[in-house]
Amino acid sequence: CSMRRLFAALLLALTVAALPVAVTVYAAPLHLASATAAASGTLTGALVNGSQRNAPIANAVVTLRTYDTHSQPQDTSSVHTDSGGRFTFANLDGSGATTYDVYTKFQNGAFTSGAVTCAKGQTQQVTLTVYATSTSDANVHVSLATILFSSPNQLAGYIPVGEYITFDNTGATAYIATPGAANGAPMGLLRFTLPTGATNLTLGAGFSANQQINQVSTGFATTATIPPGQTQFAFAFDLPYTATALDFPFKAEYATDQVAVLMPMGVAVSAGDYTTQPPVTANGASYQLFTQSGVAHDRTLTMRLTQLPSPGERPYLTFRPLVVVGAILALLLALLLTLYLRRGALAVVFGLVPASTLRARSRQKATSTGAAATRGQGERRRLLRELLSVEASHDAGKLDDAAFRVRSGEVRAQLRALIATDTTPTRSHVARQPADLAPSDTAIAQAAEPNDSESDTTTAGDVERATPTPTHAETGGGR
Repeated sequence: CSMRRLFAALLLALTVAALPVAVTVYAAPLHLASATAAASGTLTGALVNGSQRNAPIANAVVTLRTYDTHSQPQDTSSVHTDSGGRFTFANLDGSGATTYDVYTKFQNGAFTSGAVTCAKGQTQQVTLTVYATSTSDANVHVSLATILFSSPNQLAGYIPVGEYITFDNTGATAYIATPGAANGAPMGLLRFTLPTGATNLTLGAGFSANQQINQVSTGFATTATIPPGQTQFAFAFDLPYTATALDFPFKAEYATDQVAVLMPMGVAVSAGDYTTQPPVTANGASYQLFTQSGVAHDRTLTMRLTQLPSPGERPYLTFRPLVVVGAILALLLALLLTLYLRRGALAVVFGLVPASTLRARSRQKATSTGAAATRGQGERRRLLRELLSVEASHDAGKLDDAAFRVRSGEVRAQLRALIATDTTPTRSHVARQPADLAPSDTAIAQAAEPNDSESDTTTAGDVERATPTPTHAETGGGR
């Protein structure tokens, strides 16, 4: 039964307009009535004294307040109660778009009704109850403190937090918090704790413009009135963080029946002083739930938030992912190198070119090279035979010296040009002869007609050696 009450209170906390973060003072869908609003609503009620069996209070001032989402509530008008404690406010916005409440002051305490809206042509009824007051908080404790976290704002480096505190006054008198001391105590204010460094405090439900807000060492305090029964207060703040882990303390300013922490599912938490409960779902969102019961006055509970995103602008690629990417690229490079060394062709390895195609290209290249070499060898043989023929014609007297020089020079020039452009590595038959021996006609003939088992090779030096140098007589030196 106690757990069901806890969940009901948590759901109520989640639906309060001041939570989780988008809190504005007196947050609610409220705005001022305007001259163009449908002035057809009426609010009527009675002012009674709860300490005297709800006896009506005559001739007391009751004030109507109108709420706006962008400012504090404004006092719209005031009336005096009649002899039966009744009061009426007419000509209100009947569209339902404007929110109102009424309040009165009694024995230094401020007592407020619940918020209401008016419907066109209808009358809203409220009861405003006051109590005898006391400056002692002996009968005041917290029945439930709900702490609701939102996801971290990484760019700004803070975590939005909302708190919903339900006070329970078990006495017959209202506790009024005052700036002065109460019963010898150092402070008579209603106190709320805040973690160190909290910023952007925003007040919501339970706080009003006629309350005084004071900063204290543990947070803040206010001059509020706590009537018998339950009274709720809501506020929110930003909790800055500078690392990936953060300790969150909660100090119980009053004895607290139950503390409940609701954390988004994506935030890692070390429960610390809390007990982990099954997750809860409310308003379409899921939360981790952590609770602690029977928290004594002045006790501090702690929990630790871990694995928070690093505060500040999120880099596109942090060091850790960069190392991972670098390792993957290194492995891929090693794999490609291994495949290349083993297979010899990356195109074949990746299936871009079939292996048969690659082999066909190799055979075609070898065939082309062989054909070119064969043509070169044939041309060299032809020129060597022609050179031998010119030599023989000269020796037989068929060519005179001048014609011999011209013809043999042309053939030798063609041989040199052919040998200069031929890069095929072959062996020379003629070059193996001793350098001090002049080549004979037989050697020249062998150079012209090499054995089929050897590759034909002729170099520029071979041409010079294979061609007899003209004698002094041949060059006409003796003539």
